[in-house]
Amino acid sequence: MKFEDYGLIYCSLDRKDVELFSIADVESFFQSLLENPSAAYNKLNIVVTGYDEDNRELWEIEQVRNYLKFIDMSFPYFFFFLNRDIPTNASPFTLLLASCLPITKSILKDGTKRLEFDLKNFPEFLSNHFEYMNELSDKCGFSEEENIKASDEIMKIYEFK
Repeated sequence: MKFEDYGLIYCSLDRKDVELFSIADVESFFQSLLENPSAAYNKLNIVVTGYDEDNRELWEIEQVRNYLKFIDMSFPYFFFFLNRDIPTNASPFTLLLASCLPITKSILKDGTKRLEFDLKNFPEFLSNHFEYMNELSDKCGFSEEENIKASDEIMKIYEFK
């Protein structure tokens, strides 16, 4: 697939695959991103389908969180590929964080559900993901300034800037 031809790239995760913990197709898709990483840089959005009738948010569904956590462990390059322009409440970065860190509280604020996390492992979460983002940034020849800008945007998503 020629990712440079697309503005956004969608990875659709189906409920059936989540429930069966089937990752073969997803793994193949993510590996294809690594063939030309600069073409898919900051373009990826993750969509989880099949839960429209479920009243819970995706991050409230343990199977979805476990599935994404496993994918993240198999493919740790999400900070490089995930689109940083999607609003935080719909951002795949939020779902990634909810999949990797324990949620301590969910509160309703200004009509939006907000999460609070056990941040004990947050520095390790960031360090691991930034390490893999830096690896691909170096491979693609991105400047240090561009890498810092991307890092700052990610920290802003996580409300630390």
